[in-house]
Amino acid sequence: MPLLAIGAAATALMFWALSLGTAVKRGQVSRVRILQVTVWLTVASGSLITVFRRGGAPGVASIIVAVGTVLILFIGLVALSAHQRGSGGLSRALLAVTTLLTIVEVIYLITGESPLSTHVQEVASIAFLPLFIYLVYQSKATRSQLLNLAAHAASAVTVGSVALAVLAPDLAYSHNMSDTRRLEVFGLQWRLGGFTPHPNLLSITALVAIVLIFAVRSKLRWLVLVISILALGLAESRVAIASLGLVLVVGWLFRGGSVLGRTALSLPVLAILMWLVIDAALSDEAGAFTSDVATNGRLRVWSLIEQQFALNPLTGYGPLAFQSDSGSPYLEAGLLHAHNQVLQGVAEAGIAGGLLTLAILVLFVALALQRPTAPAYPALVTAFIASSPTEPFLSLHLYGLNYAVVPALLFITAIMSADADISSDSPMSEFDRKLNDQLKHDVAGDQTKKASFFVQHAFLPVDPKD
Repeated sequence: MPLLAIGAAATALMFWALSLGTAVKRGQVSRVRILQVTVWLTVASGSLITVFRRGGAPGVASIIVAVGTVLILFIGLVALSAHQRGSGGLSRALLAVTTLLTIVEVIYLITGESPLSTHVQEVASIAFLPLFIYLVYQSKATRSQLLNLAAHAASAVTVGSVALAVLAPDLAYSHNMSDTRRLEVFGLQWRLGGFTPHPNLLSITALVAIVLIFAVRSKLRWLVLVISILALGLAESRVAIASLGLVLVVGWLFRGGSVLGRTALSLPVLAILMWLVIDAALSDEAGAFTSDVATNGRLRVWSLIEQQFALNPLTGYGPLAFQSDSGSPYLEAGLLHAHNQVLQGVAEAGIAGGLLTLAILVLFVALALQRPTAPAYPALVTAFIASSPTEPFLSLHLYGLNYAVVPALLFITAIMSADADISSDSPMSEFDRKLNDQLKHDVAGDQTKKASFFVQHAFLPVDPKD
């Protein structure tokens, strides 16, 4: 009976997806609405899996919701199956590179030692990234629609996670030994995960919310900012907090005027800070910064990948390289992944995986630099790339289909908006134009007023043509 019920539900969903696709082709349903529903349902399903697992729900509940995540994407793709050439050459390049990387990973997956039947969720999520990029590309959403979608979803998760910490702390805090706090605050011993399975995932979500909430000028932007900073503190991610500092610097550098001049002013300060950090690391005799415990094993796994790459740079051990039944030498590290986006690509597919991963990051930077007068884009890429040396957020197959796919989806949605059009008849683009006009008026005002509203305007575009 359970299998019969699941089969009937899957059949009904497929018919619904096909009918939805027909409605889109006839113009009865907006293509943008399909994207919005896909993102929000994916966020909701990932959050539910997290709560289920922390609440001790049976594993079958997580599997059902994970399968639902795949169906959500499938329905969206079917609904937008009538191919329409979207705008933006960089978006097409991003789709091509992520697709190529997925093909390479699938080849390693098929030829690897791990039995695929025991890694259903991981296998199902292999192609999630390029398929979602195609979904965004096909939606033909405007820049404002994409930014609003990413900003509001990130804000909802961040605010919801802090609220969960107040209302149901047993479900909000991760109780793994690796997630104990380094600094006790208000008697708290654990780092906040909230609706995400790991504090680092909450931290990157909060960073996206901080960068974008001012770019879309939400009425609750100050409340979201305060709660997001609180979430960063409770999640206690050192990399995320450092990334926030870089985000503020980049936001200032691209905040109109001469970027070269601002860079020249910033370089001495950055050089001093870097020297202090390097000096502290080199003189770290007690291992407060560089010990295996302090780095959570990151230096150990990085050294292991370096050794294996030197022995055989052309091949990797597939997307399941860190799974216990893979037979790969990386199991010696005792970690779930490489804790580095580029090195994760190298571990999975050798030099090809590393180069393709680097190409994806370069395309992110190119997308951001398309809108140099909109500091939100360089700031967003800075936050994501600064986090990549310690967390492989783009490797969606590492944890299976749960909330771990969401940070990449939010980032992709936001960064691809840099390649999107602003339609003249779009109410959101009209909103953008009014916003830019107001900002130009503010900039033309006195310097005191400009400085007092720096944070509020830090990530807003200043060029009405942008």
